Amino acid sequence: AVNFGSLGYGDIVMSEQHRLLGALEAINGVLMIGLSTAVLMTVFQDVRKELLSARGNGAK
Repeated sequence: AVNFGSLGYGDIVMSEQHRLLGALEAINGVLMIGLSTAVLMTVFQDVRKELLSARGNGAK
């Protein structure tokens, strides 16, 4: 079976007319994992920057 995260094990095979769709889904899954990781890291960096800034302003 093909899903958004991997290409599967071959136990379920797509029909000839749907194989391109399966490949596109796999590529989409890899891109979505990369995009969600990048967005999550950006949010963490922004929150960390705000916390460090607030800590620095409170100490003055």
